[in-house]
Amino acid sequence: MSSIAEIYTEAVYENLKPLYGNWEPGRPVKLGDFGLLRGRIFIYLGNIEERGISFQTRTDPAKDQKYFSSAGDTQINFYAKGSVASGGIANEKARVEIRFSSRKAVFFNAAGCSYAMIADKVALGRRVMDLFRRGEWQREWAIVTDLVEAESTTLAVSGADQAAIAFEATSDVPYIDLADAAIGLEVKMASNIGYQVVAEKGLVPLFGLCKIQNAFLWWGDEFNPLSRRMTDLNVRRALEDSPLVRTEESDEALFFAQLQ
Repeated sequence: MSSIAEIYTEAVYENLKPLYGNWEPGRPVKLGDFGLLRGRIFIYLGNIEERGISFQTRTDPAKDQKYFSSAGDTQINFYAKGSVASGGIANEKARVEIRFSSRKAVFFNAAGCSYAMIADKVALGRRVMDLFRRGEWQREWAIVTDLVEAESTTLAVSGADQAAIAFEATSDVPYIDLADAAIGLEVKMASNIGYQVVAEKGLVPLFGLCKIQNAFLWWGDEFNPLSRRMTDLNVRRALEDSPLVRTEESDEALFFAQLQ
């Protein structure tokens, strides 16, 4: 049986790839952190600056919302302030109810998201591949090269085939807009919920990874976005002509790039 961590991280990846879910969402994570992937779970080992690799960062001032709910397994109902909810009682405050019909269902909402990344991933790749050739870097290690920080993160993971949770606004707003990071939420009702985060501020719920990979994906690994799939010779040739960093090994075509 899958754990809550496996259910959550797999759902985040399938819905928001190439981004990965930070487990747990409140765990500290920085650009340059490296570690192992166990399924979709990132296990921290250290930071590349500790190994002499420096880098510049690039940020995007624009902010957006990252949102998904498990398709076919999740029902979401919004109730305005003063409306009548499923229990037949008028709501004093705005409310949103989420009902799950599967144990593996997830609701995720991150509002006010800002993006930061390592600016020159090609230069980073050259440095990593150099360390790899010298035996100072493991091929299995992935690097956090992209970060999504949210002003407000709310999520729920079902803990049974029938589960439900209701969030109520903490302020006197007419309705709940999940894209509005300023709206505070609290749990009004919960049943069979396996895990929840409620309007937590300043978390880093999502990140992107890079890792050494093999250009011949149908034969092995590659340092590319995890979701990348190469299915024909033309795609492979296009990759070989791209500005990616590769080793000179005759039996493998290894390179460093973004996991998708």
